[in-house]
Amino acid sequence: MLQRVLLIRQPELCSELCDLLHAEGFACSALPATTTEYITPEKLEIATPWVAFTSANGVRGLFEALRSTKQVLPFDVMIAAVGESTANAVRVYFAQEPEVISSVGTGAHLAEELSRTLPLGTQLLYPCPDQHRSDFADICRSNGLLIHALPVYRTIAREPRELSRQLQSHLPVDAAVFFAPSAVHALHRALPLPWPFAAIAIGPTTQRALSALGHSRISTATHPDALSITKAVRASLMQHEPDHV
Repeated sequence: MLQRVLLIRQPELCSELCDLLHAEGFACSALPATTTEYITPEKLEIATPWVAFTSANGVRGLFEALRSTKQVLPFDVMIAAVGESTANAVRVYFAQEPEVISSVGTGAHLAEELSRTLPLGTQLLYPCPDQHRSDFADICRSNGLLIHALPVYRTIAREPRELSRQLQSHLPVDAAVFFAPSAVHALHRALPLPWPFAAIAIGPTTQRALSALGHSRISTATHPDALSITKAVRASLMQHEPDHV
């Protein structure tokens, strides 16, 4: 029987992963558990030589904030981006090629790369989610880089009853892929544990959120790219017999 995988994300953000899963013989669908709201900071002034983006939402969030305040990104600002998908967002929104693109698409890897290459005391503007503590900022600061966090978007959980209703058209599934801790918590509110399917996390912070809820069948992709996630899905489902909702 064809095994089914649900991607807890906006369909337009995971088309490559869905194509790879289809090629591997899985049925695949996508459903977001959260929405993104872009916010304009009370004070927006780019006075740092670097801007560091750890997500495409951060890129668009800064773009929208600059546009709403009738500003543009200074031409001499250097940009660091986490992975190719975020770098592509930089190219789309700012028509600029990032000076640094981390080879692994996580904030921790970008922080480690910048810590190795930039002088102590280098200042970086970090367009980030509202009320979010990140490995990126913690690692940079521990290595002597000066991070100026600038909240430019917030993640909002979808209304649980509406999400639960939409889930019914996607269930049963054998595995669900989670891209952020916020998606883990939002799905749990709509579909409380225990979950009779495997959960695949794209990284350690998402894995910790799943573990904290008490879910037992968790696999973590070695990298957050589509190929690594596909491998993690395949390995997880090879370890477990199908267990539908």
